Amino acid sequence: MPPCGFNDECVEGILMFCRGLYKAVQAEVASGKHESPEAAWKHEVELIGKRFAKIHINPKGELVER
Repeated sequence: MPPCGFNDECVEGILMFCRGLYKAVQAEVASGKHESPEAAWKHEVELIGKRFAKIHINPKGELVER
């Protein structure tokens, strides 16, 4: 059962994103792009934060640029 306020489609989308991000971070660490898994995750969290700072949900419920 999804967390309160989230439907199954939303939860599946979040899980798909997390799985893809995990695989990408593993590959970047293995290739030497980041010196450690911790450094890779820090980098990814910063990128996600920057992206979320540029978007919002408008009154119509659409995800749009600020």
